[in-house]
Amino acid sequence: MSTSPLAPMIVRNVGDLDRAAHHAERVGQQISALVDEAAEDWARTAGWDGEYDWWNSTLWLAAPRWRHEEADRWYAWFELDYGAGDTGKQEPGEDFFLLTRLCRAGRGRCGFRLRQEISGAKDWKKLIRAEATAFQQLGFTIDEGAAFMDFVVEAEKLALAIEEDGAERLINDSLSLVCDRLAASEELVTSLLYRAGNKPQLKARPPKR
Repeated sequence: MSTSPLAPMIVRNVGDLDRAAHHAERVGQQISALVDEAAEDWARTAGWDGEYDWWNSTLWLAAPRWRHEEADRWYAWFELDYGAGDTGKQEPGEDFFLLTRLCRAGRGRCGFRLRQEISGAKDWKKLIRAEATAFQQLGFTIDEGAAFMDFVVEAEKLALAIEEDGAERLINDSLSLVCDRLAASEELVTSLLYRAGNKPQLKARPPKR
């Protein structure tokens, strides 16, 4: 039996907590849909490609020059992901809601992780470490050996935007700022792909888990 002092309070308010949890999931799904729409709008304007279904599957973006000769295959892409050590599966010690991570209100975080299938993981991490300063100058952090661009929407700003029917604009503006930074890394990422590639067409795979 739990000895946490929170246990009695949780039991006394379990009905309210249950309703709040369901509502938090619904809000998270709605915000996720806005993120999908914002990403697709940005990609269309920038001429990038991607997939836009963060809640159910994945959200990723890629410069057209990273496309493999075969359709629907890519050498590199940016995937909206969680931070190091976060499975996104509500494991013990992890945040429970997507919103908690997006708003950086708990332990986790969200961001775009650079993924690739042109080189082995060990060799690719060496390339990333060699260019760590260049990535950091563009606003990235190095997370689990990968370039990672944080995507954060402050909880209070989001709450006010929802009250004022401005959530779509806030998400669009926030995501566009991050995506513009991703686009600024295109030359750097492309240079790494050329350096890593050895008959790369034999190693490209679709950007799916």
